[in-house]
Amino acid sequence: MLFTGSGPITITNARHKNDFSPVDPECDCYCCRSFSRAYLRHLFQVKEILGLQMATLHNLRFFQRIMIKAREEIKRGGFESWKKEFIASLRQEETTLLTTS
Repeated sequence: MLFTGSGPITITNARHKNDFSPVDPECDCYCCRSFSRAYLRHLFQVKEILGLQMATLHNLRFFQRIMIKAREEIKRGGFESWKKEFIASLRQEETTLLTTS
């Protein structure tokens, strides 16, 4: 599973077979700048270790970006409202995933 700003994705799903977009267009990690969803899916399908390494790299950067944003909001004094918005967006994405699956 790869975490994105628009919800988690299961890269092994068939819908990613011909998807040449990055895992998360908003992400600046090496994985998103260098590999497509289709290629990552291929790596997982053939059990290539590079797939796991890139997924880990991406997920760590995703959570690092969340922590950077949380720290900024704490300094700004807007953490509570940001947290509510963030959690609400996660719930909305989860609902969307459940209804489209």
